[in-house]
Amino acid sequence: MFATLEYALSDVFYRTHIYFQCYVLIYLRYKKYAFFLT
Repeated sequence: MFATLEYALSDVFYRTHIYFQCYVLIYLRYKKYAFFLT
């Protein structure tokens, strides 16, 4: 049971880490475009 729980936690952490990286990239890109537009 502990092994599956650890696997599930690592899977969730892995997915959220990828989503967080994508969000940061999109945010930085948007910020750069907003900086150019102003």
